[in-house]
Amino acid sequence: MLCTMNYLKQPELVIKLAAQGIKRMWEINVSDCPCKSSRLKERLKAAENINVTNGLVDIANTEP
Repeated sequence: MLCTMNYLKQPELVIKLAAQGIKRMWEINVSDCPCKSSRLKERLKAAENINVTNGLVDIANTEP
């Protein structure tokens, strides 16, 4: 964990390690991810419809 006292006393090291971690995350192959954007949009739209149908959202508070 980068928030332990050892690391907090060495901010340059924390920045270096955090940057390495972020770079590694960008290298993850997501080509077979089940949450591709088109599927995710479909799932979000379905959840939106359920929320509206069940009165869980106030349409008056939505943006045009």
